[in-house]
Amino acid sequence: MAETAAHLVDHVLPHVPIRQWVLTFPFRIRYLIAFDSDLSARLRRIFVRTVFNWLRKQGRDLGVAEPEAGAVVFLQRWNSALNLAPHLHGLFLDGIYAPGDLFSPPVWHSLSEPTDEDVAEILWRVRDRVMKLLHLRGLLPEDDIQSDERLPFDSPSLGACYAASVQGRVGLGEASGKRVQRVGYQKDAPYVAFTGKRCAELEGFTLHAGTRIDGHDRNSLERLCRYVARPPIAQDRLSLLPDGRVSYRLKRPWNDGTTAVVFRPLEFIEKLAALVPPPHSNLVSYHGVFAPNATLRSEVVPGSSGKRLQGTRCPEGEDLEEVPASERRRRINWAELLMRVFLVDILKCDCGGRRRVIALLTDPPVVRAILDCLDLPTDPPPITPARWPP
Repeated sequence: MAETAAHLVDHVLPHVPIRQWVLTFPFRIRYLIAFDSDLSARLRRIFVRTVFNWLRKQGRDLGVAEPEAGAVVFLQRWNSALNLAPHLHGLFLDGIYAPGDLFSPPVWHSLSEPTDEDVAEILWRVRDRVMKLLHLRGLLPEDDIQSDERLPFDSPSLGACYAASVQGRVGLGEASGKRVQRVGYQKDAPYVAFTGKRCAELEGFTLHAGTRIDGHDRNSLERLCRYVARPPIAQDRLSLLPDGRVSYRLKRPWNDGTTAVVFRPLEFIEKLAALVPPPHSNLVSYHGVFAPNATLRSEVVPGSSGKRLQGTRCPEGEDLEEVPASERRRRINWAELLMRVFLVDILKCDCGGRRRVIALLTDPPVVRAILDCLDLPTDPPPITPARWPP
């Protein structure tokens, strides 16, 4: 998570405004794309192309002949209650590039913010294209999701976990078919529709485009990248109850008053199994000017080439600093990640100097002798034996 975010900020996303577009799907479509990697990729392309078409239209209205857009899209498979809820987080350039000539880099053009009507129109087009694709594939029967026979043929139990997780129910064990136990749930709580600025909802599809990061606010951009690249479980919200059940506190209370969900051990493992993506499924994809074979990639992506500048030349003529090839790295060391995420400089010594690694000891007798001299334990902690199945 932290390394992915640092890589995107340092070596992928240029110094231009970024807007997050979030697309969620109805329950039945979530189930269909949960184990179908090809279908999820096609729905992702529909989403990206629809937003790109709107951005390019805005660029052509400004007089740009061949506007180019770009996006990095993350597929998240979960929601705050650990239910299977595949949805898309797209980090889109909040503007377009005008390709330059042989002697000048591309020129960046910022666009006006999308209105509520723009978001609603984009969502309508996405919904229309998605439903047409599902209809062509014969994936829109009228029966209920629980009676659907399209389970993963090599693992019907996993398919049952998928179907139950999409609905927030238990799929295996004695409580099969029942809803996951909630804490704070109020049966008669009124339903509140999803509303907000630059938000739209249509037949279970929702689209949100209210988060925008300025091009020079790299700290906020890195926090956003960590958010979209985060793992499904936040350990600080996970706890073990005295009776052995697992409690997971929600990020924010639901409209019905639910503040946490509670699982038996087997139910918790079932939820985790449903969140594991299928083999060969890409959770991060690059589109437009960020695509691997894009013509403008070397002109736009910072650090991809030593011939161009970091970012691009703005219409006002402002140039950004160049990134030397010697400073571009494939991986970030652990000490720098700790500093970027927790603001802890682990290599700073109390004497004011800098710590550095002088040797790596792997010979057990040598390691044991050093630990004995420092009065530190030399035996590993005992491992608790595995319990019997419930």
